[in-house]
Amino acid sequence: MHPADLPPSALSATGTPSGQLPVDLQVLVELTGCEGPMLDEFLADFQQLAAQAAQDLAQAHAQGQLAQVEALAHRVKSSARYAGALALGDLSEALEQAGRGGDSGAAAHALPAWLAEWSRVDAFLQQHLRASRSAC
Repeated sequence: MHPADLPPSALSATGTPSGQLPVDLQVLVELTGCEGPMLDEFLADFQQLAAQAAQDLAQAHAQGQLAQVEALAHRVKSSARYAGALALGDLSEALEQAGRGGDSGAAAHALPAWLAEWSRVDAFLQQHLRASRSAC
């Protein structure tokens, strides 16, 4: 079921189903066939890419650079989906479309949700990677 099909009461502030983890690790496992250290390497690379994108998106939006918002959101969209951060991928797509359409209002609406979801994803990844390192 897609988040758009759920009643508003079942969604968190970021538009993801309440109680849903921000990252579905099984997506990446199924796409790559990798687990353990290699999976963690993919996740750490994604975390670094998205962290930089969060800063760059906020700056590009503040400066009214919607073409840059589009490009950054596009870059994160597929990486987020690949990593299993599906809601972040969907929000990236919304930002990408806003940037492509030159719709600063839509971008202004989508960016806070994107940043909130990124915070959830980042916290999840930090916890996962910390737990993986301590298990070795």
